[in-house]
Amino acid sequence: MLQSEFDSEDSPHPELNQNHPEAGTALHWAVAANLTEAACALVACRHFVAVNAKLKSDRSSALHFAASEGLPDVVEAMLDHPDFTGAGDMDGDGFTALHGAAFRGHVQCARLLLSSDKFGTSAGVMGMFDVARPKGHWATEASNIYDMRTALHMASARGNAEICDLILTLAPLHCAADAQNRIGATALHMAAREKHRAACLAILRHTEFSAVNARDARGFTALHWAAHQASGDVCLAILGREEFTSVEQVDLKGRTAMDIAKEFGYHEVRRIILGSLGPDGVGMV
Repeated sequence: MLQSEFDSEDSPHPELNQNHPEAGTALHWAVAANLTEAACALVACRHFVAVNAKLKSDRSSALHFAASEGLPDVVEAMLDHPDFTGAGDMDGDGFTALHGAAFRGHVQCARLLLSSDKFGTSAGVMGMFDVARPKGHWATEASNIYDMRTALHMASARGNAEICDLILTLAPLHCAADAQNRIGATALHMAAREKHRAACLAILRHTEFSAVNARDARGFTALHWAAHQASGDVCLAILGREEFTSVEQVDLKGRTAMDIAKEFGYHEVRRIILGSLGPDGVGMV
């Protein structure tokens, strides 16, 4: 172990605060091993002063670990610690602890973070997948699924509807609801593409999400992706948004959402889209 930069006259047990370049602090190790009681004991120990320490490899704090591992008791203990200042800190990829909690579907951890004054305006932080991660790290898994940047992206792409709702409810002004990834996809695009009905409906219930007409790099609106689903619930919710004006928008292949529904033989979806067009849409059947 290496001598820690956290050693001080206030810490008579410097071994508690060593920060190994790979394993991190004792708190990192306890959280990674899912040892909740040990982790909480360290946080409560007055001689443990490395509560804000980060891994040297990817800049992850123990809070990043606790949130992604689904350890709400540890998350709460860290947020309540008087010296903890890293609630909204970003790792080497620019991700906060909320990103990991959202991707892994840890509702209680996400709620604690979003409800904390220490987390502040960090709900809409946008990260990127640039740092090498150890095997099994949530960000490695996430990078293989989609180019997700915000915590809302993470929750929507994984179909974590309750976390989508929490983010939009508890941080409506700071969650970057309309953010698009590097290919122009919004959280609604991601949820609709993966056929996560509940997540789509959760997003569409919130007026903070207003990018209902956004197009991705393929020219797809969220309605195009929703038309890939046999159920018409998501299409109906999109078409029900007053600001939605892109029902006849074509993708790069010249297809409307109606065309896609026809290709798949989804008659209910066709009926719903047709109903939104009124008399002018008769020729599209």
